[in-house]
Amino acid sequence: MTATTTKADFKQQQAEWNQQVEQLKQELVTRLNQVQTKAEFAEIMQIVQLHPHRSFRNALLIEEAHAQAAIQGRVPQGPTTKVATYKEWEKIGRHVNKGQTGYAIIQPVKSKFWKDPSGTAHRVTKDQPAPEGSNVFTRTTAWRPGYVFDFSQTSGKEYTPTPGVELQPLEGKADPNIARAVENLLNLKYDGVQTPQTN
Repeated sequence: MTATTTKADFKQQQAEWNQQVEQLKQELVTRLNQVQTKAEFAEIMQIVQLHPHRSFRNALLIEEAHAQAAIQGRVPQGPTTKVATYKEWEKIGRHVNKGQTGYAIIQPVKSKFWKDPSGTAHRVTKDQPAPEGSNVFTRTTAWRPGYVFDFSQTSGKEYTPTPGVELQPLEGKADPNIARAVENLLNLKYDGVQTPQTN
């Protein structure tokens, strides 16, 4: 496969990723537009607290997908307990049950680069490694969908998930700017300077 073909294939894959990511973002926007009261906002914040090591957008995507799976009878009612990728579950001795569908999240695609004396950045590849002693850095060059599974979707080695976080709901009318402020958290950056959460 030539370098030109490889670049074309990546661009096509990137276009498919962009379409899928935009669909996930639209699902989030639709959900956030439903936030009208402080109690509803508190519910959103509770979801975020359930996933302290994940980005806001992915925490919300996971819980929304889990709620839909519960409606379909594929998982128990209630919030998730522990989510991980297919391979991560395998590493701790558990496997995803047949017929279960993963919960889509948004993940960055990162590439390594190095800069020449003029300040021009060059992508590090197998055929074109960075010169010895050069400063290698990482940039987010694309975003793609990834998939995780809840503990209730797996079987195997005994495992005790960490209990979820409880949050007392607030009462009253929410500020009309709340939904817009939260929606701004969905913006995806490609500048290579700010490192976004990756899971």
